[in-house]
Amino acid sequence: MSCLVGLGAWCDWLLYHSAVWNPPTPAHEYCRASGGDTWESVGELATILQGLGPPDVPLTEMASSSSSGGGVDAGVGLVLLRLTEDTFLRGYEPLLPAHSVITYTPPTAHTGRACDWARVERIRTCVCQFLCGVEPAVLLLKKTEQGDVLVPVVDNSPPDSPSSARPRLSVSGSSDVEVESESESEMSEVEEEVECEMEEDSRLASTVRLLSRRKKALEKKHRQQRKLQSLLEGNVTLEMEVRPRYLVPDTNCFIEHLDVVQALVAAPSYTVMVPLVGEY
Repeated sequence: MSCLVGLGAWCDWLLYHSAVWNPPTPAHEYCRASGGDTWESVGELATILQGLGPPDVPLTEMASSSSSGGGVDAGVGLVLLRLTEDTFLRGYEPLLPAHSVITYTPPTAHTGRACDWARVERIRTCVCQFLCGVEPAVLLLKKTEQGDVLVPVVDNSPPDSPSSARPRLSVSGSSDVEVESESESEMSEVEEEVECEMEEDSRLASTVRLLSRRKKALEKKHRQQRKLQSLLEGNVTLEMEVRPRYLVPDTNCFIEHLDVVQALVAAPSYTVMVPLVGEY
């Protein structure tokens, strides 16, 4: 019974969104974990559910707008049946129309069994009635010796291969003319394809040259970065030599090192500048 919850939600979506999924996608257009046909399995399920008898628990369906909103309807003495999945998916927009119908059951009924039968009835309504009456139909009721069977009518035939789809040519005179015209049109199409391929090749060659130049520039940049990185990682000895042109000796130099100041004044490489203090 655990699968009834998921099947019920799926059937609710099928009921109110037929414009999205109908006509169904053929089985060969999507991948499946198993090799079976999905709609064939749905037909088998519908056949099994159709063979079930009526619920052994009385169920009453009403529109949610006409319900009183309480747990018990005092008028008829019925209890509101709350399904766990309906409570969980109450705000899910694609399934909002499915929640417009609520189910009641007598207070003396077993709640778990009533919930299971409510799910079965919901699934049976979808697969046994809706899928047979929707346009185009998905399931078809077929009479057999073993009884009524619901079979899928979805087209699951694989697409035609190019060889099978190719038209056959006769050897009559009129057909020869048609063959010649078709061959000429095919030749023109081939020539156009060759021209397009040549243009694409020229564009591809220019693109390759551009990419090659970019590759060389990037390689050069990477080499410079690696060289700089190797210099930064190693022990680098930096020696700086300062050669000023203008010298401003401190006042103490005139007291203790006057001979050095005189030598600097006599040297042609420097210009000794002495600030004047006071009036002049």
